[in-house]
Amino acid sequence: MFQFYSASIVGSLLMAPPKTIRTLRNLIDSRLALGIEDIPYSRDYFVRTTDADSLELFHTRVSFYDQKSGQNESHFLNAADGLHLTRKGGYAFHVAISAAYKIIRETFSELEICELTEIDMFPKSSQWMVAIVQKNSPYRDVITYG
Repeated sequence: MFQFYSASIVGSLLMAPPKTIRTLRNLIDSRLALGIEDIPYSRDYFVRTTDADSLELFHTRVSFYDQKSGQNESHFLNAADGLHLTRKGGYAFHVAISAAYKIIRETFSELEICELTEIDMFPKSSQWMVAIVQKNSPYRDVITYG
């Protein structure tokens, strides 16, 4: 009985702390600095979205006026610079997976990779892809069935 509880205590001490940022709302409420990869889709998304959390994130954390400098600070960065800031800590960066995974694999250690958390920035409703094809197109079956 004693060994079970000893092992349980040791096991709980060795476990990694739970990752508390799992949603966009958690990110908004956190103290992390935030950046976004400078690609046209990201800029266009914040202009056109009606998602309340995305708009709040953009207006409070991405596009804000710095009274000390009198300028708007840009939080749109290229993928390498944004991931470099993330690697230092205290920074969240929205980046396309295709760019991020390659940079992370080449520059992050295994421990740093384990410390990363991935959340969805765009709501599921905005992630639908549509292909429009002519009614009698020879490509219709290829696109329909993948």
